[in-house]
Parts: sequence; C-alpha cells; structure tokens
Amino acid sequence: MKPLPVDRVYLSHTISEPAFGDTADSIFYVKLADGRRSIVRQSVATGLAQAITTEPAPKGGVSYGGGIFAVRGNLLAYAAKDGRLHAVDLISGEQWPVTPAYEGVAAPSFSPCGRYIAFLGEQDGKCNVLLTELRGKSLPVKLSDDPWYAFNPVLSPDGVRIAWQEWDEMDMPWDQARLHIAEFALPCGACAGLHSLLPLKTTSLGRPGASYASPQFSHDGRSLAFTSDETGWRSLWVSEANGANAVRLETGEGEIGRPDWVPGAAAMRWSDDGKALFAVRRHRSRDTLSMREGTCWFLSAPVQPLRMLS
Repeated sequence: MKPLPVDRVYLSHTISEPAFGDTADSIFYVKLADGRRSIVRQSVATGLAQAITTEPAPKGGVSYGGGIFAVRGNLLAYAAKDGRLHAVDLISGEQWPVTPAYEGVAAPSFSPCGRYIAFLGEQDGKCNVLLTELRGKSLPVKLSDDPWYAFNPVLSPDGVRIAWQEWDEMDMPWDQARLHIAEFALPCGACAGLHSLLPLKTTSLGRPGASYASPQFSHDGRSLAFTSDETGWRSLWVSEANGANAVRLETGEGEIGRPDWVPGAAAMRWSDDGKALFAVRRHRSRDTLSMREGTCWFLSAPVQPLRMLS
C-alpha cells in the first residue's frame, strides 16, 4: 500500500456536533479543515455555509474534547482554545469573552431565559459545573462539589432545575457514574442575579456498579430522561423532573447511547411536545456501524412499549 500523500492529509476535513438552532432553517456544526477548527452555520434551504468563529479558535477543553458550542436564538456560545467561553451575536457579529480562563471549558448550555450559561470548567485536577452570566459581568458560580469529572449540564426548560453527570477518580464513567439534579432557589428567569439562584436543593441518582448518564429534561420541564445500565444493558429511563418514580423503558437488547468519552453527546432527544423520545440503539457494536445497527424508536407514552420507526 502506498503511503498517503502529505497534501491529502493536509486537505482532509471532518464535521462534527451538528445541531439546529431555535428553528430548522439553519444547521450549525464544527468543521476541522487544514488543521483549523471553526463553527459553521449552513442554510438548509440554499446550502450556503458561513464560518461564525475566527479567533480564538473553538476547542473543547475537557476530557477528549467535544461539547464545543450551544445556540439560542441569535446567540452562540462556544468553548475556545484560550480556556474561556466566548459568545457571538449572530446578527451583529459582536463577540465577547463570557468567563475567565480555565485549564479547559466545554459543554455550554443556555438557560431558558437566555441570561445565563451553564458549562464545564476544568481546573486543578477537578471538573465542575458552573453557571455564569451571558455578559460575563460577574464571576461564575460553582454548582458541583469538586468531583473528579462532571459532564453534560442541562437546564430544564422552565428554568427551575439543572442536571448533570459526575463520577469519582477511581471510576470510569461507563462503570460507575451518578446524576445530580439541582433545584434553584428561584427559577432562572425570576432571579435578580446569579447568587439569587442559591442555595441549591440537590438530589442524586446512582447506585454502586451502575452508570447513570445523559440527562435530558422534557420540553415542559416535568420529566427527566436518562440512561442507566443497572439492568445489564444501557437502557432508557424516565422519571419526574426531580428524579422520583423512575421507570425503565423496554427497548430490547442493545445499548442506548455510547460510553462517555467526551462531553456534549446526547443518548436521546425529546420531541417538542414531550410525548416522544428518539434514541439510537446499538446491538453487537463490534460490527461495522450501519443503518441496521442504529434503530430509531418512538415512545408514545412514558410507560408504554416503544414502536420502531426505521
């Protein structure tokens, strides 16, 4: 086999983290080309693509990367190579730093009111969930209690709660990890500032030897979906928003979601009406991935059987 020419390597590119904004008119994604990473907005109707970011370059700085950006309305927040979160106004092009510099940042998540951003900040051997003001006028507030790693903070659409995954130093996240569900003192949209959200009322979901991951609130804020492998397979579960009365959803043999190597990955998504969950089930994953390996399921009610779409 002939070696790959150097110019072919240089000209290679990858696309990752596709996501819609508030509408399906445009899709956003991370593009790595010619050794440079950027966040691109592309029109679904025309195919016109525009690089949104210039300097500092986007880079997920937690674990193996990932969880680089989030979009809400006309605002984009992204993790940058300089260890800070930055925000971009998608209309005016204005850009500003949101946080001070950390060893690494990742997984920004907007509050439903748009005034705050939750994110991961890694510093001094710990990775915490923090909350900051959009304009960065005050220092971020730490919400977690110095776990070895925390992943994937997500705020409920009603602004009442935030949930995330975390695990300890001697564990791998796919072996043993827990979820924390924290209720703010006031809903995000009703508070005067960051410190008005405290103290938190926190609940934990977890058990020895089980991995809990990928929390996702329903659009009405009443339910929480997540994955757990306590029964052997990594399965879908749905609970009340505070984690109570969790029910396992029968999806058959196979794994929902993938091992938690990088932040920003979601094992499932809720439909807009909160009545459906869409997930990818993988079975015999040592085989080459194909359409047959990834199956899309539809849930008509939280405790009813799943119906396969494709």
